[in-house]
Amino acid sequence: MASSPSRIAALAALIQKNTTILDDYMTANGIPTPSFDESYPAVVPLPKDMADVRDALLEATDELHFLVKDPVTTVYHEIAKVHPQQHPTLFFIRI
Repeated sequence: MASSPSRIAALAALIQKNTTILDDYMTANGIPTPSFDESYPAVVPLPKDMADVRDALLEATDELHFLVKDPVTTVYHEIAKVHPQQHPTLFFIRI
């Protein structure tokens, strides 16, 4: 019996699938692929189905990002984002 892929492998596959769908749509519709080039449009309107694909892609990348970090680092960075006025070294996490 084949085992199920790990969560990070499943997320990587989902990211690949949704990236391909979004990239194919943009290419087929003459929309430049995302870049940080100054000529890239500030807003790229997408139909609802493609916006949903983009949102699922972003959610999967966020989840993968947090899963591959250790829990303490994730909590530390999240606290620093909530309290940017505080120096992050002021937070102590008791394990």
